[in-house]
Amino acid sequence: MHIPESCAAFAEKFKRGGRLKTERDAFGQPPETEPADVLPADETAARGAEYLARFLDAFEEEDLAAAEKAGRLKTWVCFATDGAGNPFCMDFSHAPDCPAVVWWDDAELVWRTTAASLEDFAALFVPEE
Repeated sequence: MHIPESCAAFAEKFKRGGRLKTERDAFGQPPETEPADVLPADETAARGAEYLARFLDAFEEEDLAAAEKAGRLKTWVCFATDGAGNPFCMDFSHAPDCPAVVWWDDAELVWRTTAASLEDFAALFVPEE
């Protein structure tokens, strides 16, 4: 996996977090979340993988099979969390050169794709001052 250059721009722009511009994500769904803790770009690969592994370890086997967990660890990289600590991840599984953004929706208890790319994800928010 190659972390896109846009990750560095996102990390710099949203280093203090961000708030939604509208009440809809890139697919028209209400995300009800905002990036709160954004990893510095130079730490995204290592710290993001470590955070995602710890987050996925919290799932019981019947909720997340070992093979599914392993697949996500190979194709997802956490780059930020929301205020509750739920991860935002780049999902490289469908487009290795342009990862989608997924987020753990703890209200619905599902992983949701919130944007088709990191650029589309960044466009959903305004940075905190």
